Amino acid sequence: MAFYIENLPVDLGDTSVENIYLDLYMPTAPGDFVKVYLLGYRYAQLGEEAKKFSHQNLANNLNMSVKEVLAAWDYWEERNVIQKKWHSGSGTSSDRESGPASSSFDVVFTSLKQLHLEELHYAEKKPSGSSAAPYTPPEEPEPVYAASPTDVIAATRDPALRDLFSELNKIMQRPLVPNEHMEVIQWIQHYNIEPEIVRQAFLYAVEQREVRSVRYVGGIIRNWQDQGLRDPKALAQHLDRQGDRYRMYDQVFRELGFFNRMPTQAEAKLMDQWLDQYHFNMEMILKACSYTIQTSRPSIKYIHGILSRWYQEGIKDIKSLEAHESLKATSGKTAPKEPKKTQFHLSDSRGKDYSNEDLEEILLGRKRYQKTREDSE
Repeated sequence: MAFYIENLPVDLGDTSVENIYLDLYMPTAPGDFVKVYLLGYRYAQLGEEAKKFSHQNLANNLNMSVKEVLAAWDYWEERNVIQKKWHSGSGTSSDRESGPASSSFDVVFTSLKQLHLEELHYAEKKPSGSSAAPYTPPEEPEPVYAASPTDVIAATRDPALRDLFSELNKIMQRPLVPNEHMEVIQWIQHYNIEPEIVRQAFLYAVEQREVRSVRYVGGIIRNWQDQGLRDPKALAQHLDRQGDRYRMYDQVFRELGFFNRMPTQAEAKLMDQWLDQYHFNMEMILKACSYTIQTSRPSIKYIHGILSRWYQEGIKDIKSLEAHESLKATSGKTAPKEPKKTQFHLSDSRGKDYSNEDLEEILLGRKRYQKTREDSE
């Protein structure tokens, strides 16, 4: 497969957009905000002619309100993609919240290439010239590793990190913004941890603490590092000691192939019942999970049906389960059923209750009854 650009006989103009914007910022931005950026960027390339356009023109052309356009510029400003150049006397917070009148600012599009190059090389800048003073080490400790947007772009080429960010978006139920991507990469590089540790930290924050904050997740990871939890095996043991419930959710979902979602409230309630009411251990629960190969649509409800039946039959562990299945297999060999009697068999059995004299008397009685009926007619 390949991509080509058709050569047109008439040149109607082009708008060149930086690849950094397309690769890093656009995928995680709301669609309407992307449209505002692209059309505004197209106007900016018109030079002096761009002065005749306003935020109201953008809103009209995109079938949006001015308020939505201004919200888009706020979004891009927070990410250093654009800068607002306020007109004199219009840069107060009250002006920003006063509706269309707050649009009295120009938009300056940042050179993302220059921005990222400066971030990439800022640590390499040193004094030049023979007269420069000798370098003196700082008294404070050197800063920890700081990820840059360039690292995020490189991470998109790493299948493991790409899959990690895809899972984190689903766990958080929203796409992570570029700054959050950089923070995640910074944890992995600085603490030298595996992506699975990061995934577990996000799951722990959302499921156990009900907090959807990347900064909060960073605190969890730092706490785990202080406790020496730097690999998935050590973390699993810690979580088992802390409580097997959270690990049980994760193990059951992995057995079912549910890698990218959290249990619903109803599913969590059923799984809690396996521990709290049925008192099954993890071995029994995973054994029930293995029976899902018998269905094309495995689910928590299907496993719950299996465990409920075992609980009602008094099966408590693997040993009693094996004994029950062995007994069931043996009792399956039952004696052949007695043939079902037909009407012929029933009539034959009733005839055996009469002697020959009784039968002859019954026959003569029927004949006399028939003759009497004929005479009366």
